[in-house]
Amino acid sequence: MSKDYYVYIIECTNNRLYTGWTLDIKKRFNEHVSGKAGAKFTRSFKPKKIAASWKIIDSTRGEALSIEAYIKSLTREKKLAIINNPMLLIDQIESLKNYNGRLTVFDSNAM
Repeated sequence: MSKDYYVYIIECTNNRLYTGWTLDIKKRFNEHVSGKAGAKFTRSFKPKKIAASWKIIDSTRGEALSIEAYIKSLTREKKLAIINNPMLLIDQIESLKNYNGRLTVFDSNAM
């Protein structure tokens, strides 16, 4: 079943970066902040903000996991580059797989 998934990068304390995916980005970020249902990483390094996020329209969990894995494979420098210019990730992903414009930059600050 297709849904809209989000892939995101959170900036944590000590400037560490955490990458994840979700169906509800606002709820998931709040879970990370509360430490109750967040990832083990964000319980150790408290989240400061969502540094960048992307929405995958009409997608599957597998697609979200694939993009998350791709981001996790990047060096810190490349992660910072896509945080500073989120369209770079779209260009990189669309050259690897055919997302046909379904991957968009999501403004998490507008939540």
